[in-house]
Amino acid sequence: MMKPLLPIKKALEIDPNLVLAQNNLKEAERLLAINNNPPLPNIDDRDYLPTETQEGLVKKLRSTARIIATTSEGASIGTGWVIQRQGNTVLIVTNRHVISDNKSKRPSDTIEVEFYSTLDDIQRPRYKATIEEITDSREDLDLAVVKVVGIPEDIEPLTMKSGWIQRNLEIPLLVILIT
Repeated sequence: MMKPLLPIKKALEIDPNLVLAQNNLKEAERLLAINNNPPLPNIDDRDYLPTETQEGLVKKLRSTARIIATTSEGASIGTGWVIQRQGNTVLIVTNRHVISDNKSKRPSDTIEVEFYSTLDDIQRPRYKATIEEITDSREDLDLAVVKVVGIPEDIEPLTMKSGWIQRNLEIPLLVILIT
């Protein structure tokens, strides 16, 4: 194990629920693995998707994103979903706190996005993102929209439904964990 990972592991021994340390360790291990075994260039993650028969929600999963922002505190990791697509560009809504520094509230200059596939972390493609809109840190509304260019053709906006919901209607819950 590399010496730089030891302080992060020590922090997790003290408090296993320390999210920032978990994120930093995951990113450090990913970078170490990439350094030791560089991924193949230009992997098309669409080749690593389950069929709709195997995973009925594959299109919904591809409409969600794992967002990784580098802040002065380390890696901030969260989720978002595609709200608009135009050509090879998408807009993704997320929370402001995912792409901002916790202490200074300053938005990150380095934001990357991953989409669902069965590839492991070091092979899953990451796409650069830029902030399109962000709410003021003094506001209660904690939202941001990031823009990503050059994404695969199958990434589509997450479909939303509107209208009344009947009382006592069973509503399936979609929980997305991208590891």
